[in-house]
Amino acid sequence: MKRKKYKGGEKKLKKKKKKKKKYKKVEEEKKKKKKKKKKKKKKKKKKKKKKKKKKKKKKKKKKKKKKKKKKKKKKKKNRKTEEEEQVKGKRREGEAEEEERKKKKEEEEKEEKKKEHKKQRA
Repeated sequence: MKRKKYKGGEKKLKKKKKKKKKYKKVEEEKKKKKKKKKKKKKKKKKKKKKKKKKKKKKKKKKKKKKKKKKKKKKKKKNRKTEEEEQVKGKRREGEAEEEERKKKKEEEEKEEKKKEHKKQRA
């Protein structure tokens, strides 16, 4: 064993080397553990990401469903208003027809009056 002189006294060199080896081993084990932990973390992250993706998909599906429901409701409402308008239109048409009939009647009456007037003159 070689001895080297230091400020704090003599130290055995070989022992130091051995310590280094041990330290190296410990470091490697630590590294391995860290790697394992990292892998685990990565796996967990992946799982979380997957879960998040699933959640997002579910949310998207829910949103789509909601949108579909809204669209259906709107369609129904539109249909209702269309039907109401048609009914209103029919009513309007009926009123228009009635007015036309009245006008025709008035015209016929006028013509009859004219004819009578002509008869009286002759």
